[in-house]
Amino acid sequence: ESSRKKYECSFEDYFEGKTFVDPLDPMQDEDAYPLLPGGGKKCVTIENIRDWVILAKRFFLYDGVISQAIAFRQGINDFFSADALLLFTPKELQRDICGGGDNVENWDENAIRGLFKLDGKGTAEALVAVAAMGGEGGAALSRRFGPSSPTLSYLVKSLLDGSTTQRRQFLSFVTSIPITTPGQIEVVPVVNPAGEFLPMSDPSCLPRANTCARRLYLPKFENYESFFKVFWAVVREESRFKGFYEWRG
Repeated sequence: ESSRKKYECSFEDYFEGKTFVDPLDPMQDEDAYPLLPGGGKKCVTIENIRDWVILAKRFFLYDGVISQAIAFRQGINDFFSADALLLFTPKELQRDICGGGDNVENWDENAIRGLFKLDGKGTAEALVAVAAMGGEGGAALSRRFGPSSPTLSYLVKSLLDGSTTQRRQFLSFVTSIPITTPGQIEVVPVVNPAGEFLPMSDPSCLPRANTCARRLYLPKFENYESFFKVFWAVVREESRFKGFYEWRG
């Protein structure tokens, strides 16, 4: 009540089947990483939820990442002393290593349009690859947006209207990292085998991305308001769940 948020499920519904193991493990059994000894056998209840929150927090912020943090530090020490990084403040490291030094907050329309590749260069190679795997995919791979396409205009306007955080979430959604990097993002329409542009439908036809190929797939939207609502919902929730989320508006 104090946060003024509303939830459409009860405590029992949300925590049904949850145990004292890694909160993101879908199995929630004894094979999952335990938050305490025998955690896979201990169910989360309203009586012990405070203990679960404390242990889950420790898992996310320490137990679940300490091995990676130690390995990362050792990797830095292979090149120079990690202590040299103490010259920088956390904010400076966040900006210069994880993003923030690439002027995302000052994007204008030209900068945003410059992010995208629309010509479909490389389609021939993609067709050969698909054919080699026994597929067709010709129409789907050959269709492209034009510079004046309404859908592309919705995308550009959404990024113009979006906050700096949303823009970085978008970059992470399409490229896996929240900063601008060399190379353009290919924007491709979602089409059927006949090459027909498919309209948005939840959950079968939503905006999606191939991060390895830096490729963004967009279905057809009737108006900007619909695009803005669905697009940012998908990007936001993917940023939270990293691909394990199906949006239903």
